[in-house]
Amino acid sequence: MVTTVKSTLAEALQLYFSQQPVVRVYLFGSLARGEENEDSDIDLLVEFAKGATLFDQARISWQLEELLTQKVDVISESGVAPTIRPFIDQDRILVYEK
Repeated sequence: MVTTVKSTLAEALQLYFSQQPVVRVYLFGSLARGEENEDSDIDLLVEFAKGATLFDQARISWQLEELLTQKVDVISESGVAPTIRPFIDQDRILVYEK
């Protein structure tokens, strides 16, 4: 079941991000670890393309929540605090790359 959910989500994300100013997108958190529940959100680490703005980040977050009908946390690769980087890196899964 988890693999099916991840596969379906990855397909939706690949289609969506192919039209966005991003370079790479990783899934991390409970969904990436297979520990999600009905209240879990979708955690995405995004490497934005050069020239992308904070407006792009906010728009992407909002559009993904509309598309997936679920809470989505979009975190910029450049904005990750060093203290939480190891926790993200240990379970991240590449879901999109240009």
